[in-house]
Amino acid sequence: MQKINVLFCFVFFFSLSLQAQDVNLEIGSTTIDLNETFEIKVTSDGVQIREHDKFPEIPGMYKATLSAFQETRVINGKVMSQYSLTQFYSPTKEGEFFLRPFTMRVNGEELRHKGSSIQVKKGNASSSPGSIDPTDYWKNAYKNDDNTAYKNVKADAFFAITTSKEEVYVGEGFGFSIAFYVANTNQAEMQFYELDTQLKDILKEAKPKNCWEEEFRIYQPQRQQVTINGKKYTEYRIYHSVFYPLSEDDIEIPSVPFGIMKFQTPKNASAFRPLRGKGSVEMYESKPLRIKVKPLPPHPKAKNIPVGEYRLVEKLPNRQVQTGEPFQYQFQIEGEGNITAIPAIEIIKSNNFDFYPPEVNTDVRRNDDKIYGRKIFNYIVSAREPGTYPWGSYFQMIYFNPKEGKYDTLRSAYDVFVSGESMQNKSISSIDLGDFYTHEHREASNKLRPRGAPNLERWFVNIALILLLIAAPICLFWYRKKQQEEQAS
Repeated sequence: MQKINVLFCFVFFFSLSLQAQDVNLEIGSTTIDLNETFEIKVTSDGVQIREHDKFPEIPGMYKATLSAFQETRVINGKVMSQYSLTQFYSPTKEGEFFLRPFTMRVNGEELRHKGSSIQVKKGNASSSPGSIDPTDYWKNAYKNDDNTAYKNVKADAFFAITTSKEEVYVGEGFGFSIAFYVANTNQAEMQFYELDTQLKDILKEAKPKNCWEEEFRIYQPQRQQVTINGKKYTEYRIYHSVFYPLSEDDIEIPSVPFGIMKFQTPKNASAFRPLRGKGSVEMYESKPLRIKVKPLPPHPKAKNIPVGEYRLVEKLPNRQVQTGEPFQYQFQIEGEGNITAIPAIEIIKSNNFDFYPPEVNTDVRRNDDKIYGRKIFNYIVSAREPGTYPWGSYFQMIYFNPKEGKYDTLRSAYDVFVSGESMQNKSISSIDLGDFYTHEHREASNKLRPRGAPNLERWFVNIALILLLIAAPICLFWYRKKQQEEQAS
């Protein structure tokens, strides 16, 4: 029985997958009047069209309305639905136009069309049955059906780009959001249309330039309730980041368009009538914005000073140390700001300590329009000279607090007490020059002698060279004589 159930489920889901692939593409009449529209239509049986490529461009014609439609019927007790998207094209003049061969992916399935020529005639607007505005297409196409039972409901919604601040310092963060807002009293049915493509186009135009960005990853629109001017809305946030200006140039955010698919609403719902009628893309526009960027007050290192609201957390396990023995110190910066961009501390060079490059860890938390976190610098230090040292003279960081509008310094509050012998001379003697030098120095005499004193080693070397010069021609003569004797025999 269990095997039969498994087989049944497999057949059921397999049949659904076949149904999901029943997607078709067709074009309208290729002979139209100048005041008519050409159309390309995509239909899907049983499965809603959730993703699709852009409709092709036709030289000499421009894209008009894009309409969506859902048709539901009850046949033999089964509910059958068909979904369609129709792109209308309006010609700019009379003549012959060419729809080039194209490929279009719909719901993951690739649809191809071989292309076609389109004849556009002058026509007569008063007598042509097809001379209608694209937005009225469905009203005429379904006037003998039940489409007259639908009504257009005005959407109570708007599209906006917002920022958390209107004025910032160089390096100070501000929130940047892109969202669609729908009033809680809205009666129109809407859905997002080509969201990824639209968002890419919007960001090309509206994303702040010359800024460091910390993006909040949004994979699906984030929904939350907000109140604007005493009215409740549902905010559908599709993008959010915090930006940090890198220059003193003011930030200009232009007005950008955004399309949403809006559907007709049925006057009376029934089993033979879908819950929504034809759909069309309704365009909205955001308002332009300007953010004033203020320069930091004069400071010799203003370009390299972090901006934010920070505090210091430090850890020094042992404040009493011995010379030559390494110890650990942690300099941790916490607070709100561009944590990632905080540079390593510039430690003043000293003969009293050896400071080794730190191990750096960054922990960033994103919340609403702010970036919080901490940056941890773990140092290994070795003392070279005994004494008492205020640690703040070595470890400190200057930063600019935008809330107070002034510079401040994070400085260590510890004193380090070093005991033991000086390591200055030991550090020289401890240099390892290798085994060769170590062996030779151990064997060599450290006794001084006059410059002109005889050197027995030098005499032996000279005598060996002389003997070698004498022996070389003798050996050569002997070798040639032996070769001549062998040839004669």
